[in-house]
Amino acid sequence: MDSQRKMSSDASPSFQPIKRVVSEKEVKAMVLADKPPAQALRVALVGLGRAGGFHMQSMRLLGPHVVKLAWAIDMNEARAAEVGKEFGAKHGTKLTEALADPEVDAVIVASTTDTHFAFCKEALEANKCLLTEKPISHDPKEVQQILDLAKEKKVPFIVGYQRRCDKNFRRMHELVKGGVIGEPRIIRCTSRDNPLPPLPYLETSGGIFHDMLSHDFDMLNYLTGQIPKSVYSIGHCYVPEIKAMNDVDTVVCTLDFESGLLATVDTSRVAAYGYDQRVEVFGATGMVSMNNETENTVELATTEGFLKPVAEWSFPQRYKHTYTIELADKNMPEPKMHFESGCNTPKEKFKLVFKPRK
Repeated sequence: MDSQRKMSSDASPSFQPIKRVVSEKEVKAMVLADKPPAQALRVALVGLGRAGGFHMQSMRLLGPHVVKLAWAIDMNEARAAEVGKEFGAKHGTKLTEALADPEVDAVIVASTTDTHFAFCKEALEANKCLLTEKPISHDPKEVQQILDLAKEKKVPFIVGYQRRCDKNFRRMHELVKGGVIGEPRIIRCTSRDNPLPPLPYLETSGGIFHDMLSHDFDMLNYLTGQIPKSVYSIGHCYVPEIKAMNDVDTVVCTLDFESGLLATVDTSRVAAYGYDQRVEVFGATGMVSMNNETENTVELATTEGFLKPVAEWSFPQRYKHTYTIELADKNMPEPKMHFESGCNTPKEKFKLVFKPRK
C-alpha cells in the first residue's frame, strides 16, 4: 500500500480520502472530456510580456474552442501585431477599443504591476469578467476601490495567485483542512527566488513585500483560512542596485494569529541552487511538509556518494502548469470575496473560467 493511501486509511474516521488533483498533462483531456461551453470565452489580453506569455501558452494548450484570444493589447505595437497574427486576433496599444467590442467577454491583465489598477478599473466599468495578475495596486485605497467596483458590477473577478492551482499546495491544503494533523500550530515557509529578476522589473515591482511575500501571505491564508493579527519583519539588502531602490533582498517575517498559530516566512531574491519553495505545517496531531520540485527524479549513486537532481531553475519552470489550471479548472479554489447575487454575463460563456460562487 503506498504512503498516500496508508495516510488516508490511518486517519480519523471523519477524514475522507482526497480526490486526486489533475496534472498539467491531464488539463487538456479534462477540458475535452467535459461538455464544452456553448461558446468559447473571448478574451482581451493586456500585456504580452513574460506574464502574458504564460496565459498565451495556456490558450494554445486549451484551444480556441475553450478560450479564444480576441484582442492582443501591448504598448509595443509591433509585439501586439505579432501576437494578433498568431492567434487570429485583433490588436492594439490601448484597452479602450477592445472593451467597446461586444465580442470580448473577459479581460486578463498581465501588464507591468504599476498599470494594473487603471486596466482593472477600465475592464470592470465596461462590465467585463476580469482576471488580473497581482497586485491590483500598491495603494490600499485603490485596491478597495476595485473591490467595491467588482461587487457593484457583479461580474466574475479574480486576482491570480497561481500557487493555489499547484498540485502540491492543493494537496497540503486538503490535508490541513481535512484535519489530518489537527489544529495548525506552527507554519514555516521558505520562499527564495532565482535568478535575480531584471532590475527594470524590480523598479516597478512595488518591492519584495508586494512582489514576493504577498504569495506567501496568500498561502498562509489558503492553508489555514486565517488572517494574522500582527506581523514582525526584519530585512537586509546585499545587492547595491536593489538598495538604491530603497528595498531589501532578504527578509524574515514572523506572524501571530488569533488562534495561537505562529508562522515564519524567510525569503530571498536569489538562491544560487535554484528556485526554493518549501512549506511545513506542524499541527496538534501531526505534520505535513512540501519539498522542492526537481528537474527530474533521477538519483545517481557511485563510490563517491549519492547525487540528487537540482531544484527547478525558476518560477516559470516550477509553476508553468498552474496558469493553465488557473484558466481551465472548474475546481479552482475560489477567492474569499465573492458575489451573493447573479452575474451579468451568461454563465455558459465562462463555464470553465472565472467561475463565480453559487
